[in-house]
Amino acid sequence: MPTLQRRQLRRDLGREWLRDTIVSNTNRSQGVLHVIDTRLADTTFTAEALYTRNWGRLFHSTNVATACDFRVATFNWASGAFVSGAVEATSVPSGAEYEMHKLLSPTDKDTALDQTIRTLRVRREIAFDSVDGLHIYSLTGLLGGAYVLTDPRTHVLNAYVYADPTASLNRAKRSLGHWAVVETGSGTELHVSPALGASQQLAIDAILAVTLGASEVATINLPDAEWVLAGAAARSYWLIEQRAPGQEAERYRERRREAASRFTSLSARHAPAIERDLRGAFDDPVGISPAGWGWE
Repeated sequence: MPTLQRRQLRRDLGREWLRDTIVSNTNRSQGVLHVIDTRLADTTFTAEALYTRNWGRLFHSTNVATACDFRVATFNWASGAFVSGAVEATSVPSGAEYEMHKLLSPTDKDTALDQTIRTLRVRREIAFDSVDGLHIYSLTGLLGGAYVLTDPRTHVLNAYVYADPTASLNRAKRSLGHWAVVETGSGTELHVSPALGASQQLAIDAILAVTLGASEVATINLPDAEWVLAGAAARSYWLIEQRAPGQEAERYRERRREAASRFTSLSARHAPAIERDLRGAFDDPVGISPAGWGWE
């Protein structure tokens, strides 16, 4: 399953779907925010307002996890310099990465990606170590990272145990006599019976929501990058459509429909299958009172 990075997703969205993004490197150092790329210098654009009002995002060569955003005031066609009124605390080094966005700012594209990713659902097995004699395990904060258990009572499909999780040939998967997910005052808990011994691996099979961190190098694992990009493109075209004049708006509206149709198709393809293992779900728990399971 591919690992998708925020920065690369934004760039793919801009270059492959919106076709409004340049990704390159500076090739001259400046003390103020003049992002210079002489490869873009072109005398045929004399007196043209090239790249004016575009959005830029600059990555210092020493730190690609953070970035500096700016708006292009003018573009010097002779030198290839993007000129902005913003001033950097330090010089812009030669060789620093930058992005140039025409239709939407990088922040708007990040928002479109986040809004799309929050709608996605994946099915994952989440495993954690058992504790000798323990019947109750907290699921609150268990996942962290890129996945969130949004509705434990309905989205935990099964629970089981691996008796020998380190075995190379057979992990010895075993069913539990009974398991249940319970919401308590201290958070979400998984109740199991019988109690497990130490050094076993308790696992849940669950439907999870996906999140992507704010850092430029934050990552998620999804079956298909196009799934995310199509949804983000539809949201991006909707925003562009609102800002465009009437004639242009219709063109962007058609592109939005195409992207939305592709996203719908991919969502149907990648929708997680939901089948539940009811074995043990209606058995009486061993050694635990019904009140302990949160039953009425």
